[in-house]
Amino acid sequence: EELTTFSFAAATSLNFGTVGILVGQYGFDAYSEQKIGLSYARLLTSYLAISGQFDVLGFKIDGFGNNYSYTVEVGLYSKLSDQVHLAAHIFNPTSSKLSDEEELDSRIKIGVRYIPSNKVDFFTEIEKIIDRSVQIKLGAEYAVLDNLDLMAGANLE
Repeated sequence: EELTTFSFAAATSLNFGTVGILVGQYGFDAYSEQKIGLSYARLLTSYLAISGQFDVLGFKIDGFGNNYSYTVEVGLYSKLSDQVHLAAHIFNPTSSKLSDEEELDSRIKIGVRYIPSNKVDFFTEIEKIIDRSVQIKLGAEYAVLDNLDLMAGANLE
């Protein structure tokens, strides 16, 4: 039994925004997760963008059968300056469930990207999954050469 991951995504810009599709699968014979997402994103101003995605989530567990759930995702992105970018993402704000007994996590993420020079970027992300502790993720990226970046990060709970 091999663990496999498959994903495909495509997007196209239209006059009224950008639309996209995402198809993904993760797992092995006894357990697998599937996701199909239809998304829409739009620039509201030169420094503010909003996005939304409708998801169909599938789960298969041997001995328990298949379950499907539906949820949405919402994103917000702002370029506060050339050096500071801010983003927020909410997954499952509707508190959709996998089944009567199984909750589907709702989560909120807020991230900041700081670009002090054309060679260095710093990243911070704060993630809160409902009913769990906050996670803080820190990262740095250094452009060693034009096509080579060195990256490091840490996940703090």
